[in-house]
Amino acid sequence: MKIIFENLGPIKKGEIELNKLNIFCGRNNEGKTYINYLIYTILTTIDDLNMNVNKNFIEELSKEKKEIEINLEKLFLESNRLEKILLSIEQEITRRLPEVFSVSSEFFKDFKIKIDLNSIISYLKNSKSSSFFTIPNYSGIIEREKEILKIKLNYEFEVEVGEIFEIKFSFPQKQESELDNFNKLILSYMKEAIFNFKKVYSFPAERSGLAIFYNELLIGRNNILDSFVRDNEYEDNLKNMIARYPKTINDYINFLSSVSNIVDKKTINEKFKELAKDIEKDFLGGEYKVKDSKKIVYIMKNGKELELYTSSSLVKTVVGIILYLKYYASDGDYFLIDEPELNLHPENQRKIARIFARMINYGINIVMTTHSPYIINELNNLIMLNKVSDTDKERIMNNNGIVEDSVIKIKDISAYLVNNHKIEEINKGEYGLEVESFNETVDNLNNLSDDIYSSIED
Repeated sequence: MKIIFENLGPIKKGEIELNKLNIFCGRNNEGKTYINYLIYTILTTIDDLNMNVNKNFIEELSKEKKEIEINLEKLFLESNRLEKILLSIEQEITRRLPEVFSVSSEFFKDFKIKIDLNSIISYLKNSKSSSFFTIPNYSGIIEREKEILKIKLNYEFEVEVGEIFEIKFSFPQKQESELDNFNKLILSYMKEAIFNFKKVYSFPAERSGLAIFYNELLIGRNNILDSFVRDNEYEDNLKNMIARYPKTINDYINFLSSVSNIVDKKTINEKFKELAKDIEKDFLGGEYKVKDSKKIVYIMKNGKELELYTSSSLVKTVVGIILYLKYYASDGDYFLIDEPELNLHPENQRKIARIFARMINYGINIVMTTHSPYIINELNNLIMLNKVSDTDKERIMNNNGIVEDSVIKIKDISAYLVNNHKIEEINKGEYGLEVESFNETVDNLNNLSDDIYSSIED
């Protein structure tokens, strides 16, 4: 999906194309977080989209095997339907953006956005996928080969789920009718088929502090709401009492507070749980537990239990990432993170780069802003492994503890430099990403060291 925009905070003009891994670099106060928030707004708007196709894809359901075929290109390109959908999305993004930033609408009065139609059509025509689904009384498989969508429905579908197919759509028992369930299922799949994503999760730069105070922030909010419900005579005063956070921060507070609802939840894809365990093992030397179905605690290697507020900055920084991988992660998600290097030693910055590489290979799309040359250089190492012989590759990976799933392809990465009120695409060279601002700073540091050393020796 290609996005073209103007007047986004300090950024006058920009054009980005979302990929499996999306990286935004640049100096402070150039607008990287603005881009992250914009992508968040775009994806959440799409997630809430009601496409209003006004089409029943099946008129009746029987307990006999059914196969349905839908031509997505014909459905969405006839009568400029897709173009109209994109226009409604653009209008809603413009309306929502001030809410996401928690600013007045005047702040973004000159903002403009365009989602490139051809980039959507290109994805629609060239991708393929397979998913297992369940709805009341029925199970089945949805397969997509380019623009053709095939649904194979059965009353008792016999298939080994987990190896080839992932359960992506499952609706509760209480719906208006089986036909409504089925049509809702197809529309949900179509939305993913057009825009290439399932859900969006945001991990803001403030995540370390929020891990300490999320319970207190929610308690304060509930007390305010309770007062308002009991007596709205003081409405204006209550509004002034409520802290206004950007939407991504508010979502992260709610995400952490949802622990009571996820204790018994199991991630469908076991690979994501393994990633969470690897972080706990390699980074932390301990693990997170949900205690009394209401709060998160950290268990040290020696068994000692710590509240998050008494834990290290590292523990507070990565708790949300691990909870996401354990309980929420799914193929097709967008994972948005500001400055993943926060509170991480350079060694752990290299490790988090490997974790991200595995995440995109498992189907999660990542958007990140970063100031870390360690993360970029480690990603470049994982890219360059594609160029060495199989023998050398095996030796290098064994000697450095790199797993095969960490090797990534340069074509799966979009990288941009935010500089001087504009966005420039970072060059993808023979050896990976060439981030000039990082290289220049490192060169200057080395030149200064050499000059000082030479002066001492002379």
